[in-house]
Amino acid sequence: MGVMVQQPLGEFYARVRETPGATALVFGDRRLSFAELDELSARLANALGDRTGELVGLSVQRGPWMAVGILGILRSGAGYVPFDPAYPAARLDWMREDSGIRLMVTESALASRFGPDLVLLDEDLAAHPAQVPEPAVHGENAAYLIYTSGSTGPPKGVTVTHRNLASVLAVWQEMYQLRECPLRFVSVTGLAVDLFLADLMRSVFFGGTLIIAPEAAIADPALLLDLFAEHQGDAIETLPGLVKAMSRVGPLPPLRLLSVGSEGWPARDFRDLAGRLDPDSLVVNAFGATETTIDSGPGWRAATTAGPG
Repeated sequence: MGVMVQQPLGEFYARVRETPGATALVFGDRRLSFAELDELSARLANALGDRTGELVGLSVQRGPWMAVGILGILRSGAGYVPFDPAYPAARLDWMREDSGIRLMVTESALASRFGPDLVLLDEDLAAHPAQVPEPAVHGENAAYLIYTSGSTGPPKGVTVTHRNLASVLAVWQEMYQLRECPLRFVSVTGLAVDLFLADLMRSVFFGGTLIIAPEAAIADPALLLDLFAEHQGDAIETLPGLVKAMSRVGPLPPLRLLSVGSEGWPARDFRDLAGRLDPDSLVVNAFGATETTIDSGPGWRAATTAGPG
């Protein structure tokens, strides 16, 4: 097992050094700079202590704590296990027992769901230092453990390692030239799936901005288009059905990257959509299973009439 210092967290550290005052994250009227995101996640890592090789639970409401929680847990050397606060209590209890986690990162509004052994993001961080040593993480250490939907049986936990993430990060850089042209990624996915981490890495880790869409915008294509316009968003990963709904409401934004997955995408829908996108838009039918580390599909330029079969 080799030691990995630079990937993938090394990309984030580099961006903090290069552009500390730039906006890393947007949610509603709140913005976090790279320096602020670095400070909050470092404080969380110090609150957790050295957790190298462990798993730590994370359950937060939609907003900046999603990113702070993931980064802070990773910076402690642990892998994170996301718990969707909308899940029934019985499922949350089962996941905690099955994963074997001893410590949960959450916020005070959700604390009663998880009992003792908590770190509260909105109460416990100020008492801890704002700097933390970069962890020397082995490539085979878990970066996260994600539970599948359970639609074909009991949910199972899928472990993804730092080596897996380093590999997919390198592929994304090659495909999208993320260092040269950082993305302003509008994120519509939830914490409990790996796509939120993908949105975070493809934007913030390369000097871009993560724009976390509020629940109202996710449910209303018109509001989502407004969000793109307000923040000059130029990338999204989502369901094909949501993109189709957006295109029916109004002109689509000038996207650099449109990635879809998680459900079938008829070729006729792609061909119809291609005519509505900027010719330079890159369209990716990712359709990756959790076990493949997020993505598994090729891409097409929107101007072409070829597409997925």
